[in-house]
Amino acid sequence: MSRDGGVLSIPDDITVGSSFSVLFQAYITTVVGYMIWNNLMKKYPATEVAPLSLFVPVSGVITSYLFLDERLSVQQLISVIVVITGIFIFLNSARIIKLMNSRSNAESQKSTIR
Repeated sequence: MSRDGGVLSIPDDITVGSSFSVLFQAYITTVVGYMIWNNLMKKYPATEVAPLSLFVPVSGVITSYLFLDERLSVQQLISVIVVITGIFIFLNSARIIKLMNSRSNAESQKSTIR
């Protein structure tokens, strides 16, 4: 391994902490994430679980704002709101349609009674 910027250069500032951080991100969070994902796939249909993967970039934006003191642009904030709203509508679409149908049925019954 070459330290002079050759084909495989190793930075001089590698520490035990930074090595642990990389290993933690590469292994532990991946294993835990896949365990959670697989358990969700066992319990719920894929159509309900798959949209939850859209929360990954949203959680990245939110956690970077909370823990890394990064600023949120208006565009990022609007994007987060749009994604969360879209996921909410998709996951609750059956209930929303049922609610809309029951309201339209109630209104049509009121108009026929008059």
